[in-house]
Amino acid sequence: MATQTIPQALPQAINQASNPALKLRDIHLPDSPSIWPLAPGWWILLAILIILGIWLGLKLWQRSKQKKHLQQILNQYQLLENRLLERPDSEAMAAINVFLRQLAIENYPRTEIASLTGTKWLEFLDQAGETKQFTQGAGRLLIDAPYRSGRVLRLNLSEFTPLIKNWIKKVVKTGGVGHVI
Repeated sequence: MATQTIPQALPQAINQASNPALKLRDIHLPDSPSIWPLAPGWWILLAILIILGIWLGLKLWQRSKQKKHLQQILNQYQLLENRLLERPDSEAMAAINVFLRQLAIENYPRTEIASLTGTKWLEFLDQAGETKQFTQGAGRLLIDAPYRSGRVLRLNLSEFTPLIKNWIKKVVKTGGVGHVI
């Protein structure tokens, strides 16, 4: 029975389509989707990109600030080093020692640094700079050279100045790490 109804319905549909009284309209396609308003996924992606951009900007700003600070400290040390080159005496060594102590107090707890003297001071410098050159190398001059009168005779600038510069860079970049001793 179902097969008989389909052929009978087909001529009726053709007759209705050709009948002008039915007022059939053309097929209208929907408008293409607009980019605005954005879908929720795009809003989330946009928020993530903004947050990432702000974070990256802050990191770059902090890095440039740290580099500028390090350069200022290295410039101050360069003045002391030039003084040491001109007159390698106990006053120049004492000035470098005071400079290192001030830098250490700036980056580590004052209560731990201020009272250090002698080998304890050199051990701290070794630990903070991750080296052994203060207690076992060119840095040993910091113990007695500031207290001697006259010229520093055992001064090996080719070992001493890079040691101090590397220590400064290490301490300023890490910003101190809290308790060292």
